Amino acid sequence: MESKEALRARLTPLQYQVTQEAGTERPFSGCYDKHYEKGMYVCIVCRQELFSSNTKYDSGCGWPAFNDVLDQGKITLHKDTSIAGT
Repeated sequence: MESKEALRARLTPLQYQVTQEAGTERPFSGCYDKHYEKGMYVCIVCRQELFSSNTKYDSGCGWPAFNDVLDQGKITLHKDTSIAGT
């Protein structure tokens, strides 16, 4: 596993914040929001395939959305309590 220092050197500040500090990019600002080319979505940190473009859909929320994951064991879901009413 890469050290935090190595990750900081390899990732952009936003990539580091999102992947290591539970941050979120602004809605509609990410390069994958309106990206619909066929292929796999891969974790920028561990390089594991996580999602297939076959399960991607436009949720209208400003972030990529998928109906399914490739391997449930590679994904951890967390409730977002920063949104009112959740």
